[in-house]
Amino acid sequence: MQGERSRTGDLLVVTRGLQLQILPNGRFAAGVSLSRKPQDLDLNGLIVLLRFASAATVDEVFTHLETEYDVDRRSTDALIASLLEAGLLVRTGTESVLEAATLAPGGFASALGHHFMLRDLYRVLAYKGAIERAVAERPCARSGAAPESSAFSPPRRARSR
Repeated sequence: MQGERSRTGDLLVVTRGLQLQILPNGRFAAGVSLSRKPQDLDLNGLIVLLRFASAATVDEVFTHLETEYDVDRRSTDALIASLLEAGLLVRTGTESVLEAATLAPGGFASALGHHFMLRDLYRVLAYKGAIERAVAERPCARSGAAPESSAFSPPRRARSR
């Protein structure tokens, strides 16, 4: 969605994967994935995101914002374009299957639980050791090369008589 601009009649909505957080430096940030760096989000960005909590057009949001705040169209359009580019806003009906999927909020399937498990060095090393022991006798799994009995093995030299 890089470089994508909104057309005023498009219905936009906040992405389902939105994650809000306070960074260690005290800045407020928003992101859409644990694997991507969150983007700084100021009060203006938060107000605009709140207006897109349910699907709305840019015109509808701007009309509502100008009744409550002193805003100009150009800066609002630029802000909405940056939120679209960051993936914080999406066009309705355009989310991919992965974006549309919601994560489990708790329990074993919780992404947060898995995040903490992966940060546990001893747990990760224990899993690594178990995997290495399980594949120790399988050279193709360990090295990525085909085993010697494979049809792709180099031909053996004939014994000299």
